[in-house]
Amino acid sequence: MGLEELRSLKLNNATEDAANAYARGDARLLGVYGFSVEVPGYDGAPYPHKSKIRMLESTGDAFCTREEADLNHNARTYARKYNDTMLDKLRQAGIYLDPIPDAHR
Repeated sequence: MGLEELRSLKLNNATEDAANAYARGDARLLGVYGFSVEVPGYDGAPYPHKSKIRMLESTGDAFCTREEADLNHNARTYARKYNDTMLDKLRQAGIYLDPIPDAHR
């Protein structure tokens, strides 16, 4: 796939993109590759929720060019803003990826 998807990510559109995805029924969070899988803006462990995460291809933590480094930085920032919006939408719908603290006390 190359860097095309990363080039298409516009930080100013992240909130709207997340809202549109949610409206289409796609409530997945965005993940990026690094030393391990990261889901910017989500503090929980991503592995139990891997079916609820769409990984941005061509992300990583080792870069051959300045463009790759810049695109990866933008992808992480975009994913955080996107995920913040998506997590808000999910919470408003009463959907939590992790158990609600003290829910059974």
